[in-house]
Amino acid sequence: MANESTTNINEASQNKKLESDALNREVKSAEAEINRLEAELARKKAELLSQQQEAHGDQRKEQEIKLDAIIKEEMPSTGGAVPADDSSPVPPIVDDLSGEEKLRLHQLKKMDKESQLKFLINISFQKGLDEGVKLLRALNNPHITDAFHDQLTDKFYKQLIEEKRIEEA
Repeated sequence: MANESTTNINEASQNKKLESDALNREVKSAEAEINRLEAELARKKAELLSQQQEAHGDQRKEQEIKLDAIIKEEMPSTGGAVPADDSSPVPPIVDDLSGEEKLRLHQLKKMDKESQLKFLINISFQKGLDEGVKLLRALNNPHITDAFHDQLTDKFYKQLIEEKRIEEA
């Protein structure tokens, strides 16, 4: 009888262990599904944002004119060079960003460096330089800032020459 009781206890213990293992597998499976869905959601949000950016492509000329005016206004005597005592404002606090800007920043942080750069340049041409710089500062990455400056300067300079707004130096 004692042997039978011990057998029942062992079987119950094994059953509980099997149930626990099965539950752990279900939890891991659910976590994997959640991760997959989050990645798919992020991809779809980026895709939607890209489609919205394409829809605003008509505003590009206006933004280029604004960019030209800002560059002339901000750096009239330096010929485009940054002054030695650059007193740029502190990067904005993420809480100061709008909901849409926070979404863009969140998407930016998930991208590789090259994609971040392309995204910031597109935003600058489509939404305005202020928007691009605001996101750039919130990203707070000096390497991206340097590459952004180089890319934007080259791209913008070439476009101004093509549009015959300036002569090639």
